[in-house]
Amino acid sequence: IRSIGSRWPQSVLFAAALELLDTQGATALAAVTDKYKAYVNRVVAEDLAEAYAMKHIVDGKTAAKILGIKPGPALKGVLDRVMDWQLDHPQGTRDECEAFIKDTIGADMR
Repeated sequence: IRSIGSRWPQSVLFAAALELLDTQGATALAAVTDKYKAYVNRVVAEDLAEAYAMKHIVDGKTAAKILGIKPGPALKGVLDRVMDWQLDHPQGTRDECEAFIKDTIGADMR
């Protein structure tokens, strides 16, 4: 959803349509439809429908400072991991994320 952006619902519909075109039989059609409905329902239930617009709980400058590195292109991977952490810990705090950066990402960089 983050990489597709606000058009993720259309992407899901398009993927479903393509799969339905190659599917025959009422049972198989129902299974495909159910799969995509379940996906959308899960996105909504997990409050991820607007995940594409989420901001990092810890910005790049702060992450670089915690890690003792200069801000730059290499920080993209760090921020990707920060976002993964945020999505995995929707109730996580800034302090917890900073600890993750220091303890986990920092350890991986050594």
